[in-house]
Amino acid sequence: MKPLILLALVLIFVAPSQAQTQSYSPRVSHFNRIIVSPKINLVVTPGEEEGVRLVYNNVNAGDIRAEVTGHTLHLFLDGARYIQRRQFNRHHSEKMYRNAVVTAYVSCRTLRSLEVRGEEDIEVKGDLDGSKFKLKAYGESVISFNKVNADRFKVVLYGRNKVRINAGSVDEQLYRCYGENRVDASNVTSNYVRSRLYGEDRLQLLAKDEVRITAFGEPVVEVAGGPHLHRGLVIGRASISRR
Repeated sequence: MKPLILLALVLIFVAPSQAQTQSYSPRVSHFNRIIVSPKINLVVTPGEEEGVRLVYNNVNAGDIRAEVTGHTLHLFLDGARYIQRRQFNRHHSEKMYRNAVVTAYVSCRTLRSLEVRGEEDIEVKGDLDGSKFKLKAYGESVISFNKVNADRFKVVLYGRNKVRINAGSVDEQLYRCYGENRVDASNVTSNYVRSRLYGEDRLQLLAKDEVRITAFGEPVVEVAGGPHLHRGLVIGRASISRR
């Protein structure tokens, strides 16, 4: 009976502490690119200097990595830099960090590229200004931009990601989408848009001059702004319409 009572007391006092949300701010050097790996949500805000604050629970602080290499900030969990691996025991297997919840609050002066791996929520606040910006995502993440102003905005998506840009002005947009991705750029004024779609992707666009489309599969493209629509090689049941 005493061992059972002792176990109950341990569960009462230890379990809440394991679930308690904690945070810390690692020191980082200058960066203008970000790669975020599985199980880490991301919030990016403009700032006078680069900084990272990690908010987490159900994971040890020592397992969270924030490393800068060649002006690129890498955010990942130990052993899950590219994919969320599985742990095996005698009876079954489960994903590493299955119950972990991590959000990285990142501030930076400039951001030139963002790469996302996994199924996380990504939010870029403020105005994203620059000559060029590249977004690449693998998985099923939800990615939102408050405002994008750039000469060239390139997006490469693999999987079932959802991307929304609330406002902005971009001279040229380029899209390479593989899978069932969703992109809403209907509030971004653009001159030229080029897209290559493979699968069942959906794009909502606003352009003035020209939209070029190459498609394989059953994508849906909705275009506003009255641009010239140039259909390249289209194989499958693509739906291309004006709004």
